[in-house]
Amino acid sequence: MPRTYGASPIGFSKIFYLSVWKKLFDFKMDVFAENESDSFIEITGIDKMYKGSKPIHALKEVSFNINKGDTVVLIGPNGSGKSTLLNAMTGSISSDQGVLRIYVIRCPSGFNALQDHLGICYQDNILFDKLSVYQHLELFATIRGVCCERVCEVVDECMSRFHLEGMDNMRSSKLSGGNKRKLCVAIAFIGSPKFVILDEPTSGMDTSMRQEMWKAISSYNITSIVSSHSVEEARSLTNRIFVMRSGELLFDGSPNELRRKFHCGYRLTPIFYIDGDKRYRDVLLRWMQTNVQGAIISPIRDEDILFPICDDVTELLEELEQKLPIFRMRSFNIIVEQLENVLYRMFADDEN
Repeated sequence: MPRTYGASPIGFSKIFYLSVWKKLFDFKMDVFAENESDSFIEITGIDKMYKGSKPIHALKEVSFNINKGDTVVLIGPNGSGKSTLLNAMTGSISSDQGVLRIYVIRCPSGFNALQDHLGICYQDNILFDKLSVYQHLELFATIRGVCCERVCEVVDECMSRFHLEGMDNMRSSKLSGGNKRKLCVAIAFIGSPKFVILDEPTSGMDTSMRQEMWKAISSYNITSIVSSHSVEEARSLTNRIFVMRSGELLFDGSPNELRRKFHCGYRLTPIFYIDGDKRYRDVLLRWMQTNVQGAIISPIRDEDILFPICDDVTELLEELEQKLPIFRMRSFNIIVEQLENVLYRMFADDEN
């Protein structure tokens, strides 16, 4: 679990090692000099083992890079290592090993090098009960180095983006769960840090509030990594998704690439003149298989046919429309299968 005040920069066992102290103070701020051609953040081999009577390998040599301005959405079931990865990056917990590079320059002090340039929204709401919404944002804008003359302007803009207008003087303890969450995310972005980490930022929000949140996050164009349970929701935010399972980074790519990898595509439901007539369903399946590689009968509902994403789906359905009499069909329904369903089945099979 994350410690109350984060991980210590130097453990007690290493307090008398001069080389460790040198590494701690050796980080040069000029590694943040912008370089558009290189990865902004590159992480190699981050590993974390929780010791005990039953050791848990929470992170297994996870590696990835994030370019400047990119937003990456991190998904996975509970216990997959999402929060452990984010907490290691924020410095809330220490990692056993791993190398951090910022603009390809290695940071000797590890993930501590990120902290002066980082906006964070943890999984739990961390607020001061007696401070108002405005006071929270004013405080963190000042901490981030916003000059006194611009603090009011920056706070007002942030409140507008996150739809917190009219709550200026309301104490955080009086906010609804959804508005507390919005305030925590707004604090992460205030002052435009170079990198933002958000752990389940939309938890406790209804659909409309989640849409507002994704829109506000997108408007900042700040390099971000966001933990979420919703793949379809994430598509409005990014074109890059990480999928984690059992401490490993299982997938890194676009939503369409994710669909192809996990065979998530279209669900075709034929409506025959004679209900349950499997003879013509099988004829239809063979025709589909000649046109789309990978078409199969749904394992959940054997009246449906599943087939993967393909570029010429419109032409395929137009041809099927013309062949309705051949297959003794009145009509058909077509839907795009939800990625959540496919990943849920995959994670459930893994647990079993």
